[in-house]
Amino acid sequence: MKTIEALLSGLPNIENKRVYIWGAGNTALLFREGLARIPQLKIEAFVDNDPSKHNQCIGNTPIIPADQMIIDSKTFVMICTGQPSAFTAITAQLNEMGVESANIDAAIFGMFREEIKSAYELLDDEESKRVYLGLLESRILCRFPADDLICSEQYFCFPRFRGAAVGETFIDCGAYVGDSVERYIWSHDGVFGKIIAFEPDRKNFRAMNSRMERLKREWNIDEEMISFYPYGVSNEDSTHYMESYSGNNGFGSKMSETKGENSEECRTVTLAPFITDGNCFVKADIESYEYKMLQGAADAIQKHMPKMAICIYHNAVDFFTLPLLVKSICPTYRLSVRHHSATLSETVLYVHI
Repeated sequence: MKTIEALLSGLPNIENKRVYIWGAGNTALLFREGLARIPQLKIEAFVDNDPSKHNQCIGNTPIIPADQMIIDSKTFVMICTGQPSAFTAITAQLNEMGVESANIDAAIFGMFREEIKSAYELLDDEESKRVYLGLLESRILCRFPADDLICSEQYFCFPRFRGAAVGETFIDCGAYVGDSVERYIWSHDGVFGKIIAFEPDRKNFRAMNSRMERLKREWNIDEEMISFYPYGVSNEDSTHYMESYSGNNGFGSKMSETKGENSEECRTVTLAPFITDGNCFVKADIESYEYKMLQGAADAIQKHMPKMAICIYHNAVDFFTLPLLVKSICPTYRLSVRHHSATLSETVLYVHI
């Protein structure tokens, strides 16, 4: 495995380039929040081979066909996909067009070499550094991670994140259909203080409630120990829009600050009022809203220092800014990273004291 210096030294330089993003699908939507935190990066347009996406926008940026790109020596295309086969095909198409390109992760990492080094050095253990480095290489090359980078028991792989927890509050942000809530109950032998779950997708929320009715019977859980909210989690109490995906049973539904063709209104809240002491475990998988979640709860996190399991895989910006943000909120936190999927998804930052 290469050193972090070797990996970062080979990244592209997109300064003074005319930048396009190729790919206007699910991965591009995940990048919206991350790209918004890079104001110096100006995107000309999104490019996609799918004619049904043309004449639409992602945020305020138009989606265009390839023949509408301005192509010259300053043109650079960031390929936005998490699928290696798609990356290979798009790279070949761009090579034929004579256009310089790289994976979007590689281009963004090239802009923030020093920040990535800082995030890497903040990691508490050598295994975390090995995993982070291996994933950094996989994301740069857009290839699936090696088997030895994958760890089982997502969110509960460390002893301090599992086992009977008397009086502990588990806060599940992005609870989906309650799968992590159920695994929390099993991994903690049914011993806890309270479960608080947030899920803004209405169909997922109904499914979670149905699952919880079964779990309450099976584990003899009192009604007052469970609180479910049909809300998203962000940096403010506000109104956003939920883009629900019926084709994959609501998995990966996303929030947006703007109304889309297939979106519905949803409420967002901050976590601060729910983190009331240190006997608390926060899990967050909220489709690129993790950064805003941490911002909104920063004072409560600093005061109570809950343990946290936060997804950092949704976009390349989160991959280094989330560890840096956590440490800026509470410098005494210890950080670990584990990866829990054969794809580039499910990388988790584990935060503890």
